[in-house]
Amino acid sequence: YVSRSLAKSMGYGVNKVHQSVEQDGDKLKITTTNPKGTKVLKLLANGEEQDGTDPIEDKPLKIRAAWDGPALVMTLRSQRPDKEMGSVRRYLQEEDTIQELVAPNGVVVR
Repeated sequence: YVSRSLAKSMGYGVNKVHQSVEQDGDKLKITTTNPKGTKVLKLLANGEEQDGTDPIEDKPLKIRAAWDGPALVMTLRSQRPDKEMGSVRRYLQEEDTIQELVAPNGVVVR
């Protein structure tokens, strides 16, 4: 917690995370680049739980990806310890890609 607070106060990571999303039907490839490197996540938006890795913490995750209308919703669950981590909702708004992070308590950050 202390290291994250210190990093936040110094602006560490601001404008340093970039994502690209490639889509072919329900097949997705999400490439995340941050100060720790580049991670690639491949998954299917089919509503089934799949293995993944947190691109920031580099820890294993379970991800359930599905379409909610035009939005891609990915529900995240950590494996160690086993707990809900919230969800990520992505959609297009005109020319912009919007990403909303929804905490397990329902708080939304856009």
